[in-house]
Amino acid sequence: MSPCIVIPESPPLPRVVLARRARGLSRGDVARLTGIHAARLREIDRGRQPTVEELDRLVRALDFPHAFFRRMAPPPSIGPAFVCFSAE
Repeated sequence: MSPCIVIPESPPLPRVVLARRARGLSRGDVARLTGIHAARLREIDRGRQPTVEELDRLVRALDFPHAFFRRMAPPPSIGPAFVCFSAE
C-alpha cells in the first residue's frame, strides 16, 4: 500500500512529523520502533536533520520511502496538498 498524507497549508511541518502522524504513532512509539532516543526524535521533529542511519530507521518504521523525506513541503501559497508515494 502506498503511503498517503495531507500536507497542511501552514505552518509547514517536518516530514518526519507528517509521516509519524499519518501512521497514528506517538514520538514514544517511534522511539521504541527505531531505537532512536525520544529526545533526539524531538530534535528531528523540530527540524534537525537525522543522520543517514536515523533516516533509514525512520523509513523502515514509518513505512515511507526515502523520497518522501527528501522532498520539501509545498509552499503555503498553494494550500493543502494530498500526496501519495509509491515504493522506490
